[in-house]
Amino acid sequence: MLATDLATGIPPDRPVAARLEALRRLYLDLGFEATLETRGNTAFLVQRNCPFLKAAKNDPEGLCGCLDEGILRAALPEADVRLGDCMATGDSRCTHAIEMRGV
Repeated sequence: MLATDLATGIPPDRPVAARLEALRRLYLDLGFEATLETRGNTAFLVQRNCPFLKAAKNDPEGLCGCLDEGILRAALPEADVRLGDCMATGDSRCTHAIEMRGV
């Protein structure tokens, strides 16, 4: 699966903070303007642009749900990931909440 392939460069044995930063860099490399925000045991990956927006508008579940969330889940299997804001459905940015279980 493409999402898993994209996440393979993020070793699962690295600390959570290092994997989150590696995810942010991956999203930058893919063309996103991505930042991380942290509140308690929840990190938020915030994307202020989307290089795939035209395709995402046609299939938000496939691109935003399966691909985007799949990358995050593959890199952080111990996290609960959920999409909040979504540009494909009309929001001004995309946000994924990444809640670490047991942290």
